[in-house]
Amino acid sequence: MEISEYKTMAQLEDRYWWYVGRRAIIQSVLSRHITSPVAHAVDLGCGTGANFHILKKFARNLTGLDTSEDAITFCRARGIYDVRLITDPYHLAIESGSLDLVTLFDVLEHIEHDSRALQELHRILRIKGLIAMTVPAYQFLWSEHDIALHHYRRYTLPNLTKRLKDAGFHIVQASYIISSTLPVIVLYRVLRGVMRRIFPKQPSSSHLVLPSFLNTLLTKVLILEAKLLSICSLPAGTSIVILAQKNDY
Repeated sequence: MEISEYKTMAQLEDRYWWYVGRRAIIQSVLSRHITSPVAHAVDLGCGTGANFHILKKFARNLTGLDTSEDAITFCRARGIYDVRLITDPYHLAIESGSLDLVTLFDVLEHIEHDSRALQELHRILRIKGLIAMTVPAYQFLWSEHDIALHHYRRYTLPNLTKRLKDAGFHIVQASYIISSTLPVIVLYRVLRGVMRRIFPKQPSSSHLVLPSFLNTLLTKVLILEAKLLSICSLPAGTSIVILAQKNDY
């Protein structure tokens, strides 16, 4: 991503409804399936490190990896030093079968050959090790937001689960998320696309700064979604959350 997008993330991740709500969803899913901290975990595409304080609850040893020197710099500015730079997501300098958990939150869509990356994550996980991820949903929602963030694609639940199964995983939990705001986001993306055609400009992400009361309301809505995920899956949404386990054969 561009340095400007990392700056935006760093400024918004601790309070913006989408980031705060996504962390609640991540915590809900991991809490359901990881009852005591695992030994070794990696957060691939750790970005500015905003997820570290949650992920540390689920792993005694957590390392952040990112292909961006800017991301590593932002992590260290937060006081997070267990991070390192990688250059190739298809060949990670990690011993085979050495990890209990790999997380990648809104990362897979940034990788050109996603199936190859999943095969590499399968290699570094131990048998029955877990992979947890979120990705953006529905190609029809493709917009300047995706272009600005250097995405290659958006996903549906069926095509993402197929990629994971083909790589040697079985699905533990999978659901669409950010569901309640789907109609509004569809409308917003359509209108923004029309305006961009009328008034062309450099693509930028869709982090619309909201009034405090509305930001708080949307945060509470996503926290409710997080609670619902402990008992059911959601049928549609602008993102997907999935937890999968490395097969033992």
